[in-house]
Amino acid sequence: MSGTTMLVIALVGLLVVMFGGLALAVGLGLLTRRRRRLDGGEDRGAQPDSGGTTFK
Repeated sequence: MSGTTMLVIALVGLLVVMFGGLALAVGLGLLTRRRRRLDGGEDRGAQPDSGGTTFK
Protein backbone atom coordinates (compact mmCIF):
# COMPACT_ATOMS: atom_id res chain seq x y z
CA MET A 1 0.00 0.00 0.00
CA SER A 2 1.12 3.49 -0.68
CA GLY A 3 1.55 6.09 2.00
CA THR A 4 -1.39 8.12 0.69
CA THR A 5 -3.75 5.14 0.88
CA MET A 6 -2.71 4.38 4.45
CA LEU A 7 -3.18 8.04 5.41
CA VAL A 8 -6.69 8.10 3.93
CA ILE A 9 -7.61 4.87 5.76
CA ALA A 10 -6.25 6.28 9.02
CA LEU A 11 -8.21 9.52 8.61
CA VAL A 12 -11.44 7.67 7.79
CA GLY A 13 -10.93 5.45 10.84
CA LEU A 14 -10.34 8.50 13.02
CA LEU A 15 -13.53 10.13 11.74
CA VAL A 16 -15.52 6.96 12.42
CA VAL A 17 -14.23 6.81 15.99
CA MET A 18 -14.88 10.52 16.58
CA PHE A 19 -18.43 10.47 15.23
CA GLY A 20 -19.15 7.19 17.01
CA GLY A 21 -18.04 8.71 20.32
CA LEU A 22 -20.08 11.82 19.67
CA ALA A 23 -23.17 9.77 18.84
CA LEU A 24 -22.68 7.70 21.99
CA ALA A 25 -22.33 10.82 24.16
CA VAL A 26 -25.44 12.44 22.66
CA GLY A 27 -27.42 9.20 22.99
CA LEU A 28 -26.47 8.75 26.63
CA GLY A 29 -27.27 12.39 27.33
CA LEU A 30 -30.72 12.04 25.80
CA LEU A 31 -31.32 8.80 27.70
CA THR A 32 -30.31 10.43 30.99
CA ARG A 33 -32.51 13.44 30.27
CA ARG A 34 -35.50 11.22 29.47
CA ARG A 35 -34.96 9.12 32.58
CA ARG A 36 -34.80 12.23 34.79
CA ARG A 37 -37.98 13.59 33.23
CA LEU A 38 -39.82 10.29 33.76
CA ASP A 39 -38.66 10.18 37.40
CA GLY A 40 -40.07 13.63 38.00
CA GLY A 41 -36.66 15.28 38.11
CA GLU A 42 -36.27 14.74 41.84
CA ASP A 43 -33.13 13.64 43.57
CA ARG A 44 -33.18 9.83 43.69
CA GLY A 45 -31.54 9.91 47.12
CA ALA A 46 -34.33 11.97 48.65
CA GLN A 47 -37.01 9.82 50.23
CA PRO A 48 -40.22 11.01 51.87
CA ASP A 49 -40.67 10.25 55.55
CA SER A 50 -44.00 9.36 57.13
CA GLY A 51 -44.99 13.05 57.22
CA GLY A 52 -44.23 13.53 53.51
CA THR A 53 -41.09 15.59 54.10
CA THR A 54 -38.13 14.54 51.95
CA PHE A 55 -34.84 13.70 53.59
CA LYS A 56 -31.59 12.05 52.54
